[in-house]
Amino acid sequence: MTTPARTALDCARRLPPLEAVAALDQFLRAGVELAELELVARDLRGRRDSSRVRDVLSLGDRGAASPGESRTRFTVVAAGFPRPRMQVPVMGPRGDPFFIDLGYEEFRVGMEYDGEPHHTGPAARARDAARRRWLTREMGWEIITVTRDFLPCPGPYLEALLTALLHRGWAPPPETMDRIAIRLARLTRPSLRSRRRPRGSTR
Repeated sequence: MTTPARTALDCARRLPPLEAVAALDQFLRAGVELAELELVARDLRGRRDSSRVRDVLSLGDRGAASPGESRTRFTVVAAGFPRPRMQVPVMGPRGDPFFIDLGYEEFRVGMEYDGEPHHTGPAARARDAARRRWLTREMGWEIITVTRDFLPCPGPYLEALLTALLHRGWAPPPETMDRIAIRLARLTRPSLRSRRRPRGSTR
């Protein structure tokens, strides 16, 4: 048996980066303190994976309400975008706040991860649609909805995010745009397998 902090660090050391960050977020959300993790991580100095652990800890965020939100944020940041804020509060129609999963408040651009089971079924879909109409029409936000096919195919979502941010006034330096462009090109480039001629096809 290990402490929650040590278990979180073991995840940071051994899981793939995306899954390590998703696990770390949930440990932070459960009450593990980042300062405690950083203190325990000092014992790992000198090991080959110590820099990896520091990188994972730097990406942690207790605001992620689900692993899907964590994976979305990780992919967005890895593509070169600035780090979005998690659970952005926006006033709702009755004075209570709505919370956008990931958002850029300055530009009023947000992303929301529609995972299961909270966003399935007619009632949930109707509730989400009404909420997003308010955010868009009354509060001026542009919301990009992310579904579970984001991870295997993030390119279209990231292109939509880039378009929305640029349209809303984001002016990144050239090196940031170059990084995003390279990443998007890699994500949208057809794989060798997809370019192969299917069996039985004819010229």
